Amino acid sequence: MSLMLSKTTFQKTLLACAASAWILLALFALGWTEKIDGTAGAAVHPPVLLQAFKQKQRFAALDPSRPTLIMLVHPQCPCSRASLTELNRLAALCPSKANLWVLFLRPAGCPEAFADTDLRRQAQAIPGVSVATDDNGDAAKRLGAATSGETLLYAPDGRLLFHGGLTGSRGHEGDNPGLSAALARLRGEASPAAMPVYGCPLTTDRTRSHCKISTPRKISRSIT
Repeated sequence: MSLMLSKTTFQKTLLACAASAWILLALFALGWTEKIDGTAGAAVHPPVLLQAFKQKQRFAALDPSRPTLIMLVHPQCPCSRASLTELNRLAALCPSKANLWVLFLRPAGCPEAFADTDLRRQAQAIPGVSVATDDNGDAAKRLGAATSGETLLYAPDGRLLFHGGLTGSRGHEGDNPGLSAALARLRGEASPAAMPVYGCPLTTDRTRSHCKISTPRKISRSIT
């Protein structure tokens, strides 16, 4: 009888330990996910005065009659779905108030299909948004953008009005300080000029490893 009781007690103890270990593992995973979701991208210093892009690039030219908003997106970044959703909200709340652009990264050596994802089609579906490919990340380099979802708002005379993200954390939609600040700046109201960006890095070794890399071109860092 005592042997049977000892066996039963051992089994209960083993089950309790397994349950405790599972709970601890789940809590750790949840905490790690929240840490990642709440970790902002690298701080950037975009040009405070931007002249029109070179004509040969044929995108994101400053509009002389309204602000120009540029969002840079990594086409393989799942977090950026939320950024584009918030951009859609901004476009709906301020229709025709800004010259809206979304630029999708295509690293050197990558095929055009690299930038042709469902995120691009999501951007194309936003009313008033122009979509283009940022070949070799030239625009991202010029604008100092390091994280997918980085959004920059420039006045018609080229003055930087706002830069940052439109989401409150990675992949999370809904009201947040970044979207509110961008909307306020677009309306000419006082608000923070910079907010954190939550998303995947625009350029990493992993990104480049997805493609056959050609000899990189020398990039000019001029903002003129």
